[in-house]
Amino acid sequence: MRRISAGAFAGNTNLEYVEIASCDSLLSIGQEIEGTTVNDGAFANCTNLNITNLPNSIEIIYPYSFYQCEKITFDALPINLIQIGNAAF
Repeated sequence: MRRISAGAFAGNTNLEYVEIASCDSLLSIGQEIEGTTVNDGAFANCTNLNITNLPNSIEIIYPYSFYQCEKITFDALPINLIQIGNAAF
């Protein structure tokens, strides 16, 4: 898998969990991450993932959310961010 596009899971009201077994080749995710949190280890070890922005709705980035994502360079952190977990980046 190389990209998860914006809206990839939109409208799937029964979706509770998505597991990406290996994301070494994941390069990007769509422009929209929705919600108020980025959960534990959500993108951990996605070494080629490049994200430059998170939406301002994000309040919590849990531990290891972007752990070892070496190519991430945020222009700015979300204005509503109140907590960043241990080893989030």
